[in-house]
Amino acid sequence: YTPDAFTAAVQQVVASVKPAYVLLPHTYQTRDFAPMAAVRLGASLITDVIGINGTGSGATFVRPMFQGKLSAEVRPQGDGPRCITIQIGAFRADAVKRGNPGGVTPTSVDIDPSTIRQSPEAPFKEAKQAVDLGQAERIVAVGRGIKSQENIAIAERLAKAMSAEIAASRPICDSGW
Repeated sequence: YTPDAFTAAVQQVVASVKPAYVLLPHTYQTRDFAPMAAVRLGASLITDVIGINGTGSGATFVRPMFQGKLSAEVRPQGDGPRCITIQIGAFRADAVKRGNPGGVTPTSVDIDPSTIRQSPEAPFKEAKQAVDLGQAERIVAVGRGIKSQENIAIAERLAKAMSAEIAASRPICDSGW
């Protein structure tokens, strides 16, 4: 991954397809290249979308503000394509209304290696025991009240007995417990 290559690829696909909207997942990589791609496309960019109201050119996009304390309803400006990053998990797959499925059109891109300014880094590796707590049925969580690292074993036994995942507050994780 390099933002230069992804930006070039998005530019080429948008130039050939001419979509009204470019929808991207709101990931670390997208947050890296989407602003540059939007500028080069002359497009509006709305990030971190958690809801959509309306359809077509009248659509407005809901995004959190002030660390999620407020939500703003935003309408993109301008004529170009609209780039939208959508927060993962914002929409439920089982709530999708059935319609005519769109087709998949393979598209080739030609990226000039001399335009790439960065060298890709090694891919991010998650922790070996990483768990998606959003998908957990039950969670046993510990915080500063656990007092010492030795007491975490008690919480682990409880989690095992309950078939639960174990979680911890930030200070506990930052301490390496």
